[in-house]
Amino acid sequence: SDLNGRFEAGRLTEQHISRLSRFDVSLIAGAIRSGEPAVYRQLLGRLVKVEKFRTPLVLYVTAAAFEQDCPQDAVNYLVEASRIQQSQGDRGLGLDTCRIAADAARLAYDLWLRDANNCGQAVEAFENYDAIAGGQMDEDIEYRFTAVLDSCGRGENARALLKKIAGRASGKWAIQAKLELILGDIEQGNLQPDEALLRLAGLIDDCKGQADSQTKTRALTAYCRLLLERNDQDSLLKIVAATNDPDVGRAAELLLLRSKALWKLDRPKESIDCLLEIIGTKDEQYTAEIIELLAEMVGALDKLQCRGDDFDGLLAGAGKVAEYCERIASSQAGPSAALAQLYL
Repeated sequence: SDLNGRFEAGRLTEQHISRLSRFDVSLIAGAIRSGEPAVYRQLLGRLVKVEKFRTPLVLYVTAAAFEQDCPQDAVNYLVEASRIQQSQGDRGLGLDTCRIAADAARLAYDLWLRDANNCGQAVEAFENYDAIAGGQMDEDIEYRFTAVLDSCGRGENARALLKKIAGRASGKWAIQAKLELILGDIEQGNLQPDEALLRLAGLIDDCKGQADSQTKTRALTAYCRLLLERNDQDSLLKIVAATNDPDVGRAAELLLLRSKALWKLDRPKESIDCLLEIIGTKDEQYTAEIIELLAEMVGALDKLQCRGDDFDGLLAGAGKVAEYCERIASSQAGPSAALAQLYL
């Protein structure tokens, strides 16, 4: 505390710093570590510039001090601390090398999530952790960094890592990795539709009993979109059955696919009911697709009216959906002709 006060007052000269021993600075870092490192950020930033003071303990505590205001610097300090700890060791730190490297990788991942321009540092931190861990990486970090590698132009590395994760029968992220591999193959045109549907169906079955419903939702969405492209009755009925899965709740995109299938199966009331559920979720990202479906409905209004079904009820439901979409569309590119026609 006294040293920090002298530093802030400008009385800690280069001569004073040169008189400090490596042991002195380690004691200072140890004391700061047990308190609030961020308070001593400037002092630690000054001390760590001296090569002899760049021990794992000092670097680790400096990283803690810089984490909030200068997280990129903190990542660099942690990576360096892990490398020195691996080669030299510092019993005063009380942490193993893997823990330090893992902390660097986690922080680098968080920075990448905020700004994809942090690619280079994120990949370096991950590769450092990978090298130090020797195949014993934390499963969460390992899986998250497949996205980093793919985003940073290392697609082949990402795919290899996904295969490794998917190959662990009892792995925490095995099913998610399998899904990413399937979706990647579909996107790149490496799977024929029949094979893609078969693999997705198998993965959906594997999801039974899993706590992670998001993976099953994504798999079902891809599965149903492929079925919708087929546009035959059997495929449409499979969509209706698949989107009634209690494990995934009533996800907006699945409701939209269900609505499309029901419309093609000539079940307009159920189709509109699905659209009403979607607007109840307030998920706006599917508004354009809903408007396209409404446009089809507008084109069939005369036919629907002649059928003698509850036409007024259908029109009322469609009107509610149109009103919701109009509010969204008018804030962007204006209401569509389909919406206007429904009002009329």
